[in-house]
Amino acid sequence: GAVQLVGFVTIVEGVFQLGTWTPNVRWGPPSYDWVLQYVSAVMGVASLCFGAACIWCTRSLRIRVIKRVRNFRRFVFIWTVLWFFLVGLPMQIVYVSVPVVQQWPISEAPGIPTKLTIDPEWPNGKPHVCGDISEMKHRLTHSLQNKSKNRFVRRLLHILGQKLSKKVLPCMQVVRIFWLW
Repeated sequence: GAVQLVGFVTIVEGVFQLGTWTPNVRWGPPSYDWVLQYVSAVMGVASLCFGAACIWCTRSLRIRVIKRVRNFRRFVFIWTVLWFFLVGLPMQIVYVSVPVVQQWPISEAPGIPTKLTIDPEWPNGKPHVCGDISEMKHRLTHSLQNKSKNRFVRRLLHILGQKLSKKVLPCMQVVRIFWLW
């Protein structure tokens, strides 16, 4: 019944954690990206083992094993919350180049000096998750371009990739999906 379902769900979680081990998936800020990858891989293998043990122990009714699986599920919950904080909370400061002179005809003229200021759209910093998603979209588009031999198709994929990356999953939507998930 319920214990077998928990075992099956644990196995599926382990498969998904191991299945995301690709170069196209970022696991957070570059400073500790590799740590999150390895810990998630270990958690995936452990989930597979504990899930199989959970399904196996339902036939033999070993309560000790079921309690260990329950404690592992608690640890998975704590790890998931910690992972959300490690990936979702870091911010990166985004700068924008603006003309020094803000008057209309002068600000549009070529050669006017510019200065870097903090992006007014993200005054408190842009969530790092947005950068991870945009890099994933860029890498996916780049890999599709490299597979195409036709120069016209490569150029078309490049243009479509740029336009779609701005329309599909803008940063605010990525942040909402991340925290709702």
